[in-house]
Amino acid sequence: MGEPIREIRVETNNVFDLDSPGESLPPFHWANAVHIRTKEKVIRRELLFSEGDPYDPDLLQETERNLRGLPFIRKAEVIGVETSSGPVVIVRTWDAWTLEVTASFSRAGGVNQTKAGIADGNVLGRGKTTSLLYQGSGPTVERSIAYSDPQLLDRHVRYDMLAGESSQARHYMLSIARPFYSSLTKSSFSGGGHYAEDRTTVYQGTSQAGTVGRRAYDADVTYGYALQASTRRTNRLTLGLVTDHADYSALPDATTLFVPDAEQHTALQLGLDYQELDFIKARRIQKLSREEDFNMGLAVSPSIGYAPPWQALGTTGARLTPKIEVRKGFSTELGQIVLLRGDYSSAYVNGGNGMRLATADLQYYCRYYPRHTVAAHLAFDHGWRLDEPSLLSLGEDTGLRGYRAGQFQGNRRLLMTAEDRIFLFDNLFKLVDGGAVVFFDSGYAWMPEQAFTFGDLKSSYGVGLRLAASRSSDNEPVRIDLAHALNDNNFPSRWTVSIQAGRAFGSN
Repeated sequence: MGEPIREIRVETNNVFDLDSPGESLPPFHWANAVHIRTKEKVIRRELLFSEGDPYDPDLLQETERNLRGLPFIRKAEVIGVETSSGPVVIVRTWDAWTLEVTASFSRAGGVNQTKAGIADGNVLGRGKTTSLLYQGSGPTVERSIAYSDPQLLDRHVRYDMLAGESSQARHYMLSIARPFYSSLTKSSFSGGGHYAEDRTTVYQGTSQAGTVGRRAYDADVTYGYALQASTRRTNRLTLGLVTDHADYSALPDATTLFVPDAEQHTALQLGLDYQELDFIKARRIQKLSREEDFNMGLAVSPSIGYAPPWQALGTTGARLTPKIEVRKGFSTELGQIVLLRGDYSSAYVNGGNGMRLATADLQYYCRYYPRHTVAAHLAFDHGWRLDEPSLLSLGEDTGLRGYRAGQFQGNRRLLMTAEDRIFLFDNLFKLVDGGAVVFFDSGYAWMPEQAFTFGDLKSSYGVGLRLAASRSSDNEPVRIDLAHALNDNNFPSRWTVSIQAGRAFGSN
């Protein structure tokens, strides 16, 4: 530990720098006038240190990562400066543009998706989020309203509310949580509930038996305690109680062979989360120009849930659900990053071994060449006794471009992707980042009784355009891809165009 921190200076900056020659135009003045800059006290609440605390560079870096993760902050710097009277910490943040009038369209695998509405991710500069949205996916239309406050009552307590309805469903959600907001946080808690009315497909064995109405609710409460807390590693234990209930009924406009009995489960959940903290900061990985944080340290997260067959709890069947997730990263001085992840989950129902799923995922990024990132993704999923709704699907919506959404299904799934991501321009007109991509996809999903060979792989190649708002918080791109399927894709043409938002493949 170092000397006591003498002073903390917080500098908040608006979306546009009006003193910069390129940003002194009238539209940028108007934008800043509409946007309310983040309040200094909102930033100070996120600091993991105070004046008089010992100077710790690790806490400065962690605070910077936390600030960068806030949806209303697009850039953050936390810098320590040595002075004759002691260390001074300077915290600088740059706001993202958070007021959005949304009107978007995307298409993947033959399915159109639309979105319209208004949202603000930094209401009155206080970091609160509210939204009113209209979303369409194929023939389904949903309207929703949401509110989120990450600092309820000026504490590290998060509050979330959501209400949504469509012509065939409605759902409501409410939650409150005090998370592990730093590596040194000793405890956490969360609680919430969800209620939904909708339609669902029921099965007899592997055959569809029709559509029924479903009314369901669930509630949970969880407490976490840090067995080990430091800026180098954490080891946390969580204990939770979860209850869920579902009733089913026949629909007047649908034919079904049977209506399932009501289901009720109340489960105890025990989890352990071990993480070594070894973060690196990199650009031009998934986002176009924004800095991203990746943890290279080993992370192991086992958990188990048990719903005992106790009549007093209303449980309709015993259920045991063990899970484990393992993650590890590697980086080199040549700008290479490797992210590994493995998952396993299972469900034992009434003493019988039910569905099981194992997943292995590898991501590789090479930033050796200027304005290029070579990316590769290899993922394999192995399922056992998956029921019909849980089958693994593969198509344009899940990474195999050029093919219909969910065209291939099974208990096994393999996907390989290679891309050359070319970053063409940053902050064009002070608003837009842009890039291009050349890609090759190959994969397949199949049932275990099939004798799979590599000749069964379905492949495609193509080019794409990437566009992102440089002043937004996430900077994740809109992906416009032109793909050519090398096998039958159930479309009139082997050439397809997809428009999707977000990263091409996930992050660890």
